[in-house]
Amino acid sequence: MMRRSIPLFVLALMLGLPSVLHAQSETDWLTRVQDRYDTLDGLRAEYEQTVTSPLDDGTTERTGMLYATPESFRVEGDGQTIVSNPTTTYVYNRMRGQVIVSDAEANDSDWARPTTLFAQFSDAFTLESSESASNGTHRLTLQAADDQADYETLVLWVRERDTVITQLELTDFSGTHIRIRLNAIALNPDFADDLFTFEPPAEAEVVDLREDA
Repeated sequence: MMRRSIPLFVLALMLGLPSVLHAQSETDWLTRVQDRYDTLDGLRAEYEQTVTSPLDDGTTERTGMLYATPESFRVEGDGQTIVSNPTTTYVYNRMRGQVIVSDAEANDSDWARPTTLFAQFSDAFTLESSESASNGTHRLTLQAADDQADYETLVLWVRERDTVITQLELTDFSGTHIRIRLNAIALNPDFADDLFTFEPPAEAEVVDLREDA
């Protein structure tokens, strides 16, 4: 993971009122969002994900629950469970009765990966614009700083009252568009000790792709 500030949970000093927030400069907005996620241990949220690809003119929609920390995540929904911790990633497809196990790879350039919510946005993107949006949110439009990056643009919708990201949209260089909307967000929830581990069901086929398997 990219560098994180310590201590982990220190609230931003100036949450402010909306009238004050509108006076913040564009750079201040990105800094305040980053400060918010640098100080989080984790989050829980309902998610809605839509992927639209110009390559096949298709749209894929998924919904479910997301649990994430800076190092690990768990996604439950649509017949699939994905669990990733610092060493191992498990993808369980319940309809197929199959579990794919692989070595976890920290990939800070994959901004569709839940753990990158906690990464340093300003290291990978340049802020292009910042403006008030609807329903008490602020929209930040960012451009990739490197033309070799996985994604060309990243747009963040941020709650003005607490600088929490409620939606992000990614567009890669082929035009594939990913929208992830987060609802019922809980910050720093208590997670069960085993939430980011996974034991394949006895009846499932296990495909182990780890190097030492």
